Amino acid sequence: MTPAPLPYLREFYEVMGDCGMQRPTWEMFCAHAADNAELWPLVKGGKVVGGVFFKGHTIHIAVKPEWQGRWLTKRLRRAWDTYTHECELFAHPHTTNKAACALAERLGFKFRRHDGEFSIYSKEATCQLQLSRPC
Repeated sequence: MTPAPLPYLREFYEVMGDCGMQRPTWEMFCAHAADNAELWPLVKGGKVVGGVFFKGHTIHIAVKPEWQGRWLTKRLRRAWDTYTHECELFAHPHTTNKAACALAERLGFKFRRHDGEFSIYSKEATCQLQLSRPC
């Protein structure tokens, strides 16, 4: 039995295609998302126009072209600023996508290096994993 996908996962998958991102098959994407993934949908006028997908230490942001540059609201920015993560996060925008590179920097990511066609940015962990001691 396949687990139910995250809410808005299909819509996010479609937006990825609208943005020209190379996508795995739907089945592979669902399997990837089924284990500890988190999705923040971006909804405007009742329609999903994008999303922020967290999986492990990687973030994928996809926004329909007509919403690029105007989707990051103050409310979402406040949520981002309070988002805690236990590991270093990475963003890999295409080197030619200057807007995405600037966004990574505005969100607190630091440029690390170029890797072929991509710029590699990372953001340090904001909290430490708390291990409970046995009783």
